[in-house]
Amino acid sequence: MKRIKRIIVRFFALLMTVILIVGVVLGGCGYKMYHDALAEQPLAEKIAEIQSEPHYTMLKRCREKAEKKGCYIRTVQCDFRKFSACFHETFDCVASSGNSLAYVPNGDVVQTLHETGIKF
Repeated sequence: MKRIKRIIVRFFALLMTVILIVGVVLGGCGYKMYHDALAEQPLAEKIAEIQSEPHYTMLKRCREKAEKKGCYIRTVQCDFRKFSACFHETFDCVASSGNSLAYVPNGDVVQTLHETGIKF
């Protein structure tokens, strides 16, 4: 019985070692691809390129979906960190239509919320 248990433990140890090695290799390859892509074209340029393409219509789609529901909204594209410099009026709702907050340092988010007077 002890022999079977020892074989099972060694098998799982070997399996975990193989998974760790594969993870490190894939992670390294992924980072190299990311680094090479950034060397070829900086992220800010790539974002600007994508947003300038004719099919990039995220805000237009948001507005169209709202209109289908009978709600007419104003959509504006702005870096939220410059929100208080871009707008001087008040709003009932401000929403982010993408996943941009995941790429912004937490300090910028907190600073913007304080600048706009949002209580949290």
